Amino acid sequence: MQKISISNKTKLFKQLSIFLVIIFCSSIISGCSDDKPNKPLIKAQIKKYSKATVLKGSVSDDKETTLAGEIKVTDEQGNMITMTTLQKNNRFTVEIPAGTSLPIVLTYDPGNGNKLISVAVDPYIKIYEINPRTTAIAKQAKSLGGYTVVNIMQAANSAVNAPGRNRTSANFRGDPTKQYGGWH
Repeated sequence: MQKISISNKTKLFKQLSIFLVIIFCSSIISGCSDDKPNKPLIKAQIKKYSKATVLKGSVSDDKETTLAGEIKVTDEQGNMITMTTLQKNNRFTVEIPAGTSLPIVLTYDPGNGNKLISVAVDPYIKIYEINPRTTAIAKQAKSLGGYTVVNIMQAANSAVNAPGRNRTSANFRGDPTKQYGGWH
């Protein structure tokens, strides 16, 4: 029987280790092919309105209270669900049919090309504002990958101009929801 010296054992071990590392790395790299679609690790639960639901809200733009135009309710792909028309005020009410999947997009179109949108991602929220800020949040969420609760929250966080530390109102005694111009 042939004896293997310690230096030969070390060489053999190093070669075997290098071979295993190469095999491991090549298996990882082959798993990163662009041919296969990336699937999310966690599937988001599809939320729906379990029963017919009435959504209410108001529309405003930067200049004045909006008094005319129509509000279209669509799914994320733009398929029409329902619509309503503003009648001499900025308030709207629209009924969403039972079984409608979220997210849904509420689009205000005054007819001049300046559309404003708001996105519904939770079936429990029933009051919506449609204004330039909600439009900016929706556009930011869409650019983050779509209208999900996480993307809407992240977009809303980046849109809020809140101070990092409350230095100006240490002894504030009023309504905390109105402290910084109504953000809350």
